[in-house]
Amino acid sequence: MPLRTKTGKIDRIAKKLLEGRLDEHWRGHIRERDNWTCRKCGKIKNRYSIEAHHIAKRRQVYARWEPLNGLSLCLPCHQWAELHPDAARVWACEELGEDTYDAVVTLARGTSGYRMHDLEDLEEAFKSGAPVSRVAEMLQEENMNNDI
Repeated sequence: MPLRTKTGKIDRIAKKLLEGRLDEHWRGHIRERDNWTCRKCGKIKNRYSIEAHHIAKRRQVYARWEPLNGLSLCLPCHQWAELHPDAARVWACEELGEDTYDAVVTLARGTSGYRMHDLEDLEEAFKSGAPVSRVAEMLQEENMNNDI
């Protein structure tokens, strides 16, 4: 589906559909990566549904589809995380490690968003099972700089 109209304007409907597909890819990736198991309580999908929780909220678009911006949680643990953001922040920092958590937050504060071809590339990466982690790239670059 073309993402630009004949006048060159971005087709907003096509963009929304692509974002919806990216949300689905991201959720599936998080659940698969975590073996359909809640990272907080350890319950598996056969008793509770497993949801993908954003550490940096979805509205922070630059980190929205970042693989390290998500943790699988069962419904009760996801509700806990939403109702107790300060405690959930502490838990997520412990779960991911302080460096990774800080990198996710830094990425989420970014001011530049995705261009349409970036979104299309990201969808292709998810489809191939290899979504690019900007956080992992940031951490690797930081480690390389520390080694110098």
